[in-house]
Amino acid sequence: MMMPTRTDLLALTQDGLTQLANAGLVKRGLRELAAGQGPQLAETEDGTVEARFADGTLTRLAAGRSPGDATCTCPASGMCRHRVALVLAYQAAAAEQAGNGNGAAEPVPPAAWNPADFTEAGVDALLSASGRNELARLLRQPLEIHLDHGAVPSARLPMATVRFLVPGEIAYARCDCALGQNCAHVALAVRAFRLGREQSAQRVWLGEARAQPAPALQSINETCDALLERLLQEGITAGPGPYLQILEAALRAAEQAGATWLTLALQALEAQINAYAGRSARYCERETLALASELFARPRADGAPGGGLAFSLGIGEAMETAMAQTRLVSLGARLRGNPQEIVASILFADTDTGSALLLDKTFTPKPGEAALDPAILPGRSLAPGLTLRAVARGQLLTAVARRRADGSLVLGAGRGGKTALMPHAGRYDVPVPMAVSHLQALTASQAERPPLFLRPRHRVRDIHVFRIERFLGQAWAAGAQVWKAAVELADDGGTLYLERSHDAGAPQAMNTLFAAAEGKYGPVRQIAGTVRFAGSVVVCDPWSLSADTLIVPDVDAAIHPANPPLLNLDSATFTLAEQVLEWLGEALHLGSRRLPADYAGRGRALAERLRQAGYLEGAERLAAWLQNDTAPVEAFGRLAVWMQMLYEE
Repeated sequence: MMMPTRTDLLALTQDGLTQLANAGLVKRGLRELAAGQGPQLAETEDGTVEARFADGTLTRLAAGRSPGDATCTCPASGMCRHRVALVLAYQAAAAEQAGNGNGAAEPVPPAAWNPADFTEAGVDALLSASGRNELARLLRQPLEIHLDHGAVPSARLPMATVRFLVPGEIAYARCDCALGQNCAHVALAVRAFRLGREQSAQRVWLGEARAQPAPALQSINETCDALLERLLQEGITAGPGPYLQILEAALRAAEQAGATWLTLALQALEAQINAYAGRSARYCERETLALASELFARPRADGAPGGGLAFSLGIGEAMETAMAQTRLVSLGARLRGNPQEIVASILFADTDTGSALLLDKTFTPKPGEAALDPAILPGRSLAPGLTLRAVARGQLLTAVARRRADGSLVLGAGRGGKTALMPHAGRYDVPVPMAVSHLQALTASQAERPPLFLRPRHRVRDIHVFRIERFLGQAWAAGAQVWKAAVELADDGGTLYLERSHDAGAPQAMNTLFAAAEGKYGPVRQIAGTVRFAGSVVVCDPWSLSADTLIVPDVDAAIHPANPPLLNLDSATFTLAEQVLEWLGEALHLGSRRLPADYAGRGRALAERLRQAGYLEGAERLAAWLQNDTAPVEAFGRLAVWMQMLYEE
């Protein structure tokens, strides 16, 4: 074999090779290489690498091409064990030569590099005709893109995530869309890094802030306002009947305008109305209020960052995107409901891209069952051949997944595709920004975001994994049925607060959390969960914990008794903003026809408390809504969005 010259192969890490193939093929290649069963290698003067195997298989990788583009005489059409073995054997041979003093040491990737260095023309030249058309289509809409300038730079687009696995080699740009590489998303990512360098920013907007036709916007405004007015009159308690036609009209207007975020908000509101009618545990009064705030704010967001109305409405966002072969590691599960209906949600991390996805399934009693038994529910089937407990404690390798715009995961059964279950490593190895080492950086990043009611409707945006140094303490508020705890992050990362409310769908979860906090599963080293911000305080709702074993409280049996100290909570615990939001939610829940006689009086008292606390704008908006009989939607909406922003501060 000649002196190794393929710096791209030498710079490709095992993690990067795993992303191009999968963990199983890489592990198999390493085992075979260690056993002396690697291929015979040859490298031509033009940089083509040939690997000949004992079974006669010949694999050839041309210069300037990534391993996925190699030719192989085996029947596999994509990344096979031979292509993986070629890379591993080439790296091993280079390391051996360097170690024996027969050549230069393995090249070290540049300390810092930027995908902005790729030329726009060079990237676009890799696109097919359909890819260039897709790029042009995507650039006709506003796109918010988050950039990570780490050792493996990545760009998180609304519809995909692109990672640049090898410095200076565009052929190694990996996308999690169905194509996987040489797609319009790679071209967008390069443009975003170029703009990010010009602006010294980690978040940029590409595309056009194109205006929507006036009739389309007028239809959206009219139907959303009419829906809100009906809600304020009838309330959720009136059932679906009063909303059938008006919801259909609003959805039709949103879909015709391509307003994905607004469409998802309307669908969520429809689900809330139906959930209450069906006495489902999925109904949430606070969620209904948040949705009403969205329906008011999104069509009025002329000044929203990155594209005005197009950004706030989600104009042009793909509702669903097919994914390439993907490894999804469970970050835990959540079971919510009652004996008649339990919604199971599995939280996944795509470790290649650092994206979070949520898989849901609703369980109801089987024929002949009077009620669901939460104790045996984790053993029920989540998908063919996959139990809920196994998926929540494992990882999936799938080639038939689709990602919805809101981060929901859909598992399909495409031709020739399958979903395989693999064991969980018991710890989390996820990239930044999902992995958080210091809370100060996390809270600082939140200040740049638009208000919640204008952000893209991602269900799983605020998902993070924290490394834990030790538990500082825990307590149980029996009256409120809330568990609270605090932990110290590793490397002086700050104090993280934990909070979890009891749910009848997972009655043993609290006991498991009690025991984990007391160290009965060993020291807790990592916690994964959803995050909310209360000023400068970060509060995490844990979905799983990593100790001497993986702990998934909602699907694990409570095997260790524990008795945390009791904590008393009263109404004073709730902030003034929360109390006003609770009061507003009551108006949507009951409707003006059913409000209790003291409702206005309680509102005036809250307005006075806002004034005394210095929130004069909020007090004026609250009083204006109470006194307004001619434009209730406008007055209500202005109050609701102001209080939502106050709550988020």
